[in-house]
Amino acid sequence: MSLEKQGVVIIMWIIYCLYAFHCMQRVYPRRVSTPIYYAAILLVYPATLFFEFQFDYPVQILISFVVVYILIFALLKTPLWGRLFFTAEYVLIYVFTQCVISSLNAIVTGASFYSIFYRDVASKPIPFFSSPIISIFMYAFVNHLLRKFNIFRMAHYKKLREILTTLLLIYGVILLCSTAIYQVDDNDIFIPIYHLTIALLLFSTYIWIFLYQYNNISYMESARDNNRLLHLIDTQKVHYKKNVDYIRSLRKVKHDYHWLLYELTENSENLNHEQLLARLQEQYDSIDANYHQYSNNLLIDSIISETSEVCEQHGITFDCSLNIPKDIDFSEDELCFNVATFLNMSIDKIMSSNTAEKVLRIHDQNSEYWYVMNFELSADDTELSDNPNVQPDFVLANEIMEAHGGYLQFDYDKDKQILRATGVTPKVLKNPTIQVS
Repeated sequence: MSLEKQGVVIIMWIIYCLYAFHCMQRVYPRRVSTPIYYAAILLVYPATLFFEFQFDYPVQILISFVVVYILIFALLKTPLWGRLFFTAEYVLIYVFTQCVISSLNAIVTGASFYSIFYRDVASKPIPFFSSPIISIFMYAFVNHLLRKFNIFRMAHYKKLREILTTLLLIYGVILLCSTAIYQVDDNDIFIPIYHLTIALLLFSTYIWIFLYQYNNISYMESARDNNRLLHLIDTQKVHYKKNVDYIRSLRKVKHDYHWLLYELTENSENLNHEQLLARLQEQYDSIDANYHQYSNNLLIDSIISETSEVCEQHGITFDCSLNIPKDIDFSEDELCFNVATFLNMSIDKIMSSNTAEKVLRIHDQNSEYWYVMNFELSADDTELSDNPNVQPDFVLANEIMEAHGGYLQFDYDKDKQILRATGVTPKVLKNPTIQVS
């Protein structure tokens, strides 16, 4: 390959690399500043390409895999599966396009299948130079699918991410092994046809599994939402029954008080005051036993009452006491949404525990400037398996908190097996003063 053509192809593959890393940084934050980020890519990747020219395929691909993995690890804050996924996606799109183009070139022109892999571009460089361009479009297509379906952000797509990562790695091993095994006569028409078939088959399989798994997970999410809706309906029925029983008890109390009033008016001379006081105390205890107040806010108290019913049905120890101040800058709807979001998270998490002893505690703290609400889950097998901040309800709840100057915090005490969610909200200053110096 001439130096001019070598320089052109290096520039085109650098553009592909920059575009790929630009897509990656939109998903995960950078570890370094922007100048260092792009400087590292522009220095390391061209040197890697020059180094690869000294070797034959598939050693070139293995070198690219290692270098791209190291770059992702050094420049982006990604988990292990993320580094493997992005590396495999980057390198295998690079391999796929070259396999397809070199196969078509070999079938049509009779050139060597391996000419596309930096050996010799002969007198027809168009297939050679089209490979980086097609790779960019391929990467854009796959990245569009991943972003459209929000694969990287949603916590419930963890299984799909693992499947795609494993599939990409298997895809790469098959391509590399098949290429290494069938390096026989370069002009044998069987080789390009074989590689074209295996490349198209593997890529179509990848897309099919991606869409199939996405549909499965979407179906499971829909079923989960339906189950949650049915659960809420059942909870509302329990709450309605409780209110009916409470109204009946009030009617009974009303009837008893009518009787007491009659006794007071008709038999005032012969009335035993001690018996009357005992009767009144009995009625008071009856009212108090039928209603437990968890909060000083009526709507919040109703929401928490439903949660207490669910906990009672499933043998969960429930303890709650909230004294919500009036000087926090929240509408009633926002406050109810945040509390309901925390409660739903707590119930979903603790219901997934298999341990016998489960405890849910809700309490708050009031200071001069801050109001803190704590939700604590305690079970032997409780753990913070997924990041709650990526779940839609919590994203909205966090936005509401931040809009009023507050924040949400999640932490896990491994020793005590306690998962804690804390919402911190500033209070509205009644008489703010400005000091002028």
